[in-house]
Amino acid sequence: NFRDIYDSNKCDGDFYSCMTDKGYHYFYSDSVDASAAYLKNEHGKIIARCVIFNKVYEEGTNKIWRLAERQYSTNQDDVLKRALVNALIIGGYIDGYKQVGYDCHHSKSFVDIYGNSLEDKKFYIDCNLGTEDTLSYQDSFKWYDMEAGKAYNYEVNGYDYELDT
Repeated sequence: NFRDIYDSNKCDGDFYSCMTDKGYHYFYSDSVDASAAYLKNEHGKIIARCVIFNKVYEEGTNKIWRLAERQYSTNQDDVLKRALVNALIIGGYIDGYKQVGYDCHHSKSFVDIYGNSLEDKKFYIDCNLGTEDTLSYQDSFKWYDMEAGKAYNYEVNGYDYELDT
């Protein structure tokens, strides 16, 4: 439920996310293959959330990853973010994640579920985004080739848009 993870009324405290309450959550359900993940407290409020990209392709291989990113939590608490990542690992929902604590300027700061760096990997996702479509700020898959319908975590020749602006 992308609407809930970006709704300040559903979250406990401030998540310090520039996308909260903006209506940009449609990007994840309409343009990419992604899932919302979150932890709730005893009052039913979201205390940590992230986005899982379900089909992340590794350039030059046939490997498809499920990568979690955009971890946010109440008051930017890294312990809560880590608890969410651990729950996703234990549940078998992800193969890797953006390192907890890294900011939006680090597009390649992924690790696998064992903590091994994936920074040397070139990843991309399918992305069906038109010029008038809703866009949520992108941390990792920010170089967009509209003709190919792909967003990359590294700068590629001929990309049309940077999705982190």
